[in-house]
Amino acid sequence: MTRDYLRKKLVIVGDGGCGKTCLLAAFKGDKFTEDYMPTVFENHIVVVDLDNGKTVEMALWDTAGQEDYDRLRPLSYPETDVILICFSINFPTSFQNVRDRWVPEVNHFCENAPKLLIGTKTDLRESKKPELVGLIEAYKGEDLARQIGAKYFECSAKTNTNVAEVLQAAAWEAANGSRKRLKKLCTILSEKQPETILPPDLYSRVHVGINQVTRFMETYIENKQINTTPAAITPVIYICKREIKPLQVCQHVLYLAALAQVKLVPMPADAESKISQALGIKRACTVLVEIMEDKEESLRLSAREIPYIDAPWLINALKQPITYKSDTIKTLKTTAPTVKKKGKQQQQQQQQQQQQQQQLKRKNQEVQKTANKKSKSSTRMSIKVDTYCYGPTEGENARSLDIYLPARANKSSPLIVFIHGGAWRTEDKADYRQLCTGFSELGYACASVNYRLSLKENGEQPTIQHPDHINDTGKAIEYLYNNSSDQYNPNQLYLVGHSAGAHIALMLLLDTKWPYHNYIAGVIGVSGIYDIPLLVKTFPSYLDFIEQGFGSRLSTYYEASPVSKTSNELSKKPIIIAHSQEDSLINKDQALGMYQHLKSFHPEHTIIDMALKGDHYDIMTTGNLESLIKSLLE
Repeated sequence: MTRDYLRKKLVIVGDGGCGKTCLLAAFKGDKFTEDYMPTVFENHIVVVDLDNGKTVEMALWDTAGQEDYDRLRPLSYPETDVILICFSINFPTSFQNVRDRWVPEVNHFCENAPKLLIGTKTDLRESKKPELVGLIEAYKGEDLARQIGAKYFECSAKTNTNVAEVLQAAAWEAANGSRKRLKKLCTILSEKQPETILPPDLYSRVHVGINQVTRFMETYIENKQINTTPAAITPVIYICKREIKPLQVCQHVLYLAALAQVKLVPMPADAESKISQALGIKRACTVLVEIMEDKEESLRLSAREIPYIDAPWLINALKQPITYKSDTIKTLKTTAPTVKKKGKQQQQQQQQQQQQQQQLKRKNQEVQKTANKKSKSSTRMSIKVDTYCYGPTEGENARSLDIYLPARANKSSPLIVFIHGGAWRTEDKADYRQLCTGFSELGYACASVNYRLSLKENGEQPTIQHPDHINDTGKAIEYLYNNSSDQYNPNQLYLVGHSAGAHIALMLLLDTKWPYHNYIAGVIGVSGIYDIPLLVKTFPSYLDFIEQGFGSRLSTYYEASPVSKTSNELSKKPIIIAHSQEDSLINKDQALGMYQHLKSFHPEHTIIDMALKGDHYDIMTTGNLESLIKSLLE
């Protein structure tokens, strides 16, 4: 029997380190290696025999998942016959990025190519290592595959489990053609539209990054939320953080814009600098994407029709030899390029710092009033306050701490160590003097710690970044442990962290690569930041101070998040996660996510308290925290 030979191309994508290269090596029969293999896999051809008598000569194309290769990776996509989208079952971020990053990119560059979703490293499910908790279950992969229109497989390159099945499935999909996904979307546009359309959420109208906007337009298509004769227009601001030319922006979203029947409009003069400042982005390329909607009363927004005339860069883009062309794209003439004024972003940061200082000042005034009332009814307790340096001062107050000692403090007294917040770039231990005094008036020995902040100098990124904040605070804890002088019990050091300080406190306790967890008896996290990738996704405008403190790599955000840490050295150390549902700066998802993570490996000694009252800074009073400290010490 003569076999029918077909030549096909397979491209594999996914986050860096999720096992792509090892899987391709397993396809060609290479021996598995435990060492990390960066993307050095040379294009290789494997021969696969199918049951229908066809033989597929499959060209294997590896790609690098790191963001540094975003501009090179598209060179791998042309003429692709099947796409493998991979995630590692022990890396939740790689699973989340399938939806947030890889599917939009694949759908854009390989719209007709069938997709297989691959869960890698399944051998880890057999491991008994305590840190391997929360592995992605198979049913979650199957659900995601259904949502993105892919078939789901799991495999292990290490044990060679299901590797042959994945290769067979990929060859079959490549040989039997695509699912014609965009044809389906085009068909949807011609169908009858629903009578009512729910208005989009306000926050969904501002998107940062190519992938989110692409996905947003696709959602409109799939949900049949396009009206070809609109009377109202909802603006969606499309912002690309990187320095991408308008031509590149247009090429990336032009095809989907035509499909979704939306208009791409260059923003008017000075819009870029204003939007950049509002969202805390240093450089932005902006295009207004206008989604056309119906006459529903709820959709009559304040947006107005914009006159369309020639925009040279968009006309030039349409003349390029690309497939993305449509008569539905209208253009608006733009004025001269915007010249951003120097110092605007720095001025905005100063205003934010002033607002925080004003809130702290009001809080301290309220605490002072409470303290004055107490002093009228009873004799004020004698409190000794001393300042110590736990590291090189370098002419600053950064690596210092204050110790508040009530008269009755002794070598058996627990020590409450307060770690301030301020987004790793503002605030000082002195801002919480009244709070620490209040703790001491209750009879507790208390310490308040300063650490070096991530401050910009002359517009440059800070030299102090993660993990400097954690190392500094850890050195302070070590100093307190070794220098108690019988004024408190060094074996009872309890951390109370607020906001960014809660992040530092939980990292010190959970990340066992540092020795500082040995000195800590328990932790209270108040309105804390525990999941940095989630914070950036929920509040895109926070990206500026996150980049100041942690740089710009997503892998660093994940590694620096307490929700990524587990520890089998906690013993019976209590942990309390406290949050106010009135908090307008940090939402409850941070607290709930941290609590659920802790419950997975430290359930008997983890408590959550969502009953605090007040906004982000208002909750930091002795009265609010007194009951939490009592619970911690019980």
